[in-house]
Amino acid sequence: MKFVVLFCVVLLLATVVSSKKHHKNNNEVTPKKAFKECQKNATTRIDKQAVKKYKKKEVDSMPQNYGEHLLCIYKATGYIGEDGVVNQDVLKKKITKKAQPSQNVDTLLQECGAAKADPKQTAINLDSCLTKNNL
Repeated sequence: MKFVVLFCVVLLLATVVSSKKHHKNNNEVTPKKAFKECQKNATTRIDKQAVKKYKKKEVDSMPQNYGEHLLCIYKATGYIGEDGVVNQDVLKKKITKKAQPSQNVDTLLQECGAAKADPKQTAINLDSCLTKNNL
């Protein structure tokens, strides 16, 4: 009898923990989900092949709406707020998690989280900085 009660308690705890973990993950917007959503909007949709060519240095410029696209993604994932300002807390968590021991988190936070003339430029700066520093 004690075994059955113990088994039920363990099963109940496992269900509660699993439910909380699943609920947390559903509220979190991943970059992949954000990309798909931003691709649905004509203003923020970009040609994936053009981006690949740019990153391989096969072309010199990004699509004209690249800033809008990045801003859309970074807003959806919480890195940039609706006001166009980088969310320092979210960025710090990412940098802390991904930075190499030789990288200074505070320096990266200042560099990557720097505000630019407009939110699109801020998003482009954030993306370039994270890419350059392998974050």
